[in-house]
Amino acid sequence: MHKCDLHLVWLESNIPPLPLVRMTEPRLAMHDEYKCGDALSSYRNYYRVSKLQERGIVKYTNRPFPTFLQTQSGPADRPLEERVEVAPSVTARPVSELAEN
Repeated sequence: MHKCDLHLVWLESNIPPLPLVRMTEPRLAMHDEYKCGDALSSYRNYYRVSKLQERGIVKYTNRPFPTFLQTQSGPADRPLEERVEVAPSVTARPVSELAEN
């Protein structure tokens, strides 16, 4: 028996009366040029534009490349990382425009 097991049993029968509140929107730790609506879209835009296209510092090892960073720019039999288009200089655009390209 782990030391916390007794505490977990106690917690199950003594659930604290916490109020149901909405989750606070997370702060966006990026320049305003990458912000476009909600936090998820803004961070996807930031990774796509700033980290992948402008600086080329996105690297994924031992896991799949995220679908929001993928573009089909080459034969499907090539690894996805080789098919991702990296633009030399890109200005921030809304995610809806990026998805169309």
